Parts: sequence; C-alpha cells; structure tokens
Amino acid sequence: MNRNYQQTRPYIGHDYQTFGVRSEMLLDGKENGVRLLRLKNGGQLQAEVVCDRGLSLGEVAYKGLNLSFLSHTGVVAPAYYVENGKDGFYKNFFGGMMMSCGMTHMGAPCEDAGRSLGLHGPMPCTPAEEVCATVEGKNGDAPQIVVRGKLRQSEVYAEHLVCERTIRMGYGENKISIHDEIRNEGFEKQPFMLLYHFNFGYPLISEHTKVLLAELECTPRDEIAQGGFGARYQMDAPSAGRPEECFFCKLKGNADGDTIALVENEALGLAAALKYNTVQLPFMTEWKSMMAGDYALGINPGVYTPMGRAHARENGILMYIEPDETKSFDFELYVSDDAGEIAALRGAVAAL
Repeated sequence: MNRNYQQTRPYIGHDYQTFGVRSEMLLDGKENGVRLLRLKNGGQLQAEVVCDRGLSLGEVAYKGLNLSFLSHTGVVAPAYYVENGKDGFYKNFFGGMMMSCGMTHMGAPCEDAGRSLGLHGPMPCTPAEEVCATVEGKNGDAPQIVVRGKLRQSEVYAEHLVCERTIRMGYGENKISIHDEIRNEGFEKQPFMLLYHFNFGYPLISEHTKVLLAELECTPRDEIAQGGFGARYQMDAPSAGRPEECFFCKLKGNADGDTIALVENEALGLAAALKYNTVQLPFMTEWKSMMAGDYALGINPGVYTPMGRAHARENGILMYIEPDETKSFDFELYVSDDAGEIAALRGAVAAL
C-alpha cells in the first residue's frame, strides 16, 4: 500500500479501518481493569500502549508477526504490585516491547540510604495520568498518532518526580518514537536512576537472530554470562532451565552521541532497529534469556548498569536530579523487511 493518507480516504469509512488509535480495557484475571491504547499506522505496524503500566509499549506487530516478548504473567494490574525484592517485579513483568524502570532506583534489589528498594523500582507498575491520544495533522498527507501522559513517583517526605511521555507513530511509517521529560518537582535533589527495558520475542527472536551494534566495551555480569560471552550477540534455540545472561556494554555513537542497535532475524528477513543517545544513556545491558517459556532478548539502555542503587553509590557514580531540573530521553524503534533497508541499517551501525 503506497497511498498517502489523503489518497486513502475515499477508500475507507472510519479512519481506524487503516489508521488511528482505539481505547480498550482488559477484563480477565489479574489483567482486569487495565487500560490500553491500540495503534495502527496505516501500513503494516500495530502497537499497544499500556496506560496503567507505566505507559509501556505492549505488543508490537509487523505484518501480523509479533516482535515483543510477552510473559506468562499477563498484563497484571498495578494494584497487585508490591515493592518486595525481586518478587514485586517478576510477578508483574508482562514484558512488552518497552518497559521503563526507575525513577530513583532501578536494577537489583538493595538497601540504600535507609530504604529497601525492589527490583527495577515502581515505574513499570505506575498508572499514567492525563493520558491523551490524538491524531494530529489530518489535513495533510502524513498525520501522526500522538499519545501523551504523565507518570508520577511521589512519597510524603521523599521524592516527587514526574515523567511526561510522548509516543508518536506516523501514517505509513514503520517507526515508533518516544520522548520522555523527567522533572524533579520537589525541593531537594534526589537519586536518579533510569533504564529502558526493550524486550524482543518470538518469532523475531529465534536461533536465526543476531544482534549488531557498535560495541565500545562489554563486560559479563557473572560467571554464567562469562561462559556465553563469545556468543552474546547470537541467539540460541530455547532450552528448559537455562539461566539468563546479562552483559554490560557501552556503545559508540556519532558526533551527537546517537547509536543504533540492530536485531535481525536472517531466516525471516526481518529486522528491528533501536536508535537512542549514548550521552543521555551511557550504558546498555543486553539481557539474553534463552530459557524455554521465558525466551527473550532485552536491549536495555540506562544511566547505569542494573546492579542497583547501592552499587552505584559505592562506586561513586550515582546520578542525582536537582529541584526543577528536567532530563530528556529519546528513542526511535524502526522495523523493516526490505533487504536494502536492512543492509543500510547494517552499514549505519558499521559506520559508528
């Protein structure tokens, strides 16, 4: 389909026949009451935005093929979340294409500054406020779906941080853009930790999948990861009971710090490219989970490795956000099955 928006209009009734956004609510089990938005790009890309779970990207599909890891927990409603070690996260980790972790803590559970901090912090289970989904530019040839909302992390006598998120999907563009602005609305500086958990799954991820990126340095998290270090960017077939592997990397960027991570399934001729800025997010953690039933690949940019806030403090690199300070973060997720476009993406990575 090569028609622009105005050329398509005479062929359709409701815009959502090809392009637009629709509000939905999940009803079954622990998913009951979860609000989400379903986006269609007028071409081959569809996506979910899960409003009540941190304005995360849920399922993302291209030409009917799923690109995301979706775990067996389902999209657990935020009321079930308890910040309790690893359990608070793992019992609620539905996966999805993108889940943001933070904002004052992410990574391993720990005790820091007199507080007990659970895995990846409360951001993934925070319901969004002031959610607005619109289509902008309908008088032109290339309108955009725009989703806006706020995530608030606040506690009496403690932090008050607000993330304003904007998600865009253009007509006919196989691309999703995300822009975050996180502001400290309190009156004292606060620890600042943030990680974006991009989760790719079957059928994009299989033993035919490899990751291509401009690695500057990389360190295995532990002995298990050390054993798979040489094959860290090649996916394997799933196997029961296989432990996860994590690799802590820094990537090369261009003059502005922009970098690209390419996830390509050679058998399908399908690839997803994640573009982000290494100045904004200097660390990238590869999460390689080849366990049967929990089969996923995570490309996870962050302000630090997910070793936890106490670890960052002990190593003297814990970040802070000052009162009234705003920190911004940008991403583009692009999908293609065009051989020429995929080759160009490989070339862009190689040129970094």
